Amino acid sequence: MLTNDASLGTNNSTFEVAAATTSVLLGALLLRFVWSSRRFSHLPQPPPSSFLFGHAFDALGSVANWKTSGNYPEPFLSWIQKYGGAIYYRTIFNHNVLLSYPVALQHVLVSNAANFPREDVSRSFFRDIVLGDGLFSAEGKQHDQYRKLLNPLFTTSKIKTFIKTFHRQTQIYCQNILEPACNNLEPVNFANVSHPWCLLISLAIVFTRLTLSIVGLTVLGFNFDENPSAIEAYEQSMIQMSPLMMVGSYVIPGFTSFPLPTLLKRRKAQYTLKKILMQIIQDKLAASSSDHPKHLLDMILTNSSTEEAVSRTVTFMLAGHDTISNTLSFVFGMLVLHPDVVAAVRAEYSRVALKHGSLTTWEAVSELQYTYAVIQETLRLNAVAIAILARTSVADDHIPMVDGSTVFIPKGTIMQVNFGAVNRNPTYW
Repeated sequence: MLTNDASLGTNNSTFEVAAATTSVLLGALLLRFVWSSRRFSHLPQPPPSSFLFGHAFDALGSVANWKTSGNYPEPFLSWIQKYGGAIYYRTIFNHNVLLSYPVALQHVLVSNAANFPREDVSRSFFRDIVLGDGLFSAEGKQHDQYRKLLNPLFTTSKIKTFIKTFHRQTQIYCQNILEPACNNLEPVNFANVSHPWCLLISLAIVFTRLTLSIVGLTVLGFNFDENPSAIEAYEQSMIQMSPLMMVGSYVIPGFTSFPLPTLLKRRKAQYTLKKILMQIIQDKLAASSSDHPKHLLDMILTNSSTEEAVSRTVTFMLAGHDTISNTLSFVFGMLVLHPDVVAAVRAEYSRVALKHGSLTTWEAVSELQYTYAVIQETLRLNAVAIAILARTSVADDHIPMVDGSTVFIPKGTIMQVNFGAVNRNPTYW
């Protein structure tokens, strides 16, 4: 009996010590959180929807719901209009400042950029997407090296060489998909594409497949249209953003490695995509070294290891395919609302096509000035990249405001810029 009592006393003592230790740790974390939040008391902030998550679902959750809510670019535009050019908001334990004044953006992104490197979680997120370190995840000298390597691939002279490919693939998709859908009253069976579409077509899907086809041919020398498994692997390797995925990916370190069913399926697709790309690269390397580079991957391989070539190729695919397909979707969405603009675009096309015979030359495309202006205005109103990669201040700083004053920014602050809100700010537009 004495032994049992002694054992019970020991267990109670252990529990009390553990409870006390936990209380001290939680208390210390709470005090640290309260103290760190007070450092931003001089900045205006919108009321958070959650004590625990702060503005996480107000900000990131809203972004994930834009496609269904049609509320783009809220809440950021309303915040800027109500609270000004430097706004504090919290995403769980992360302290963010949303900037919108041009002078502040210049300070963070140009004048004092050394104090504002890309934020670690964002870099890790893009490192995971492109299957390694790439332009979006690199920092400092490594980023400069990537820019030096990739810049020649985006020159006007290089893009000119792909005009005929752009034209040919667009014609194929128009003839095989869009024209039958417009001319038939019955559902259309597209047996020559990986997913059959009927009369009611999602242009977003068409544009996604078209641009992926073009990027595959110009970057890799690979025909995605003839390899539906490759299309499926690429599409499933991209994260489908829900509020949970948006908050987790941009706030929680290592979130994409969590054993969630959606993420497990995605990692399987990433493995398949990497295997396909490795095979393409091996075939390229096995080809005669005397061959003149035919595709962008040939140029990449001259200055890259195999692993680097994979990440740089996925970077090209992401930047070239995703941005262009989104731009096309936005442009057509805007044109539906402005029939007078549609008429002007068609008139310009007819004039240029009559003069040059087609749009297969750079000279012909460069004459589509009105169409180019429509695209530019569409991109102002609908940014394909919703924000810059977040920056983190490595030291205390004072950021200039439009009225000549400055705002104190503590070390460790995450700096955010939302392009949609900036481009629609009525102060400037």
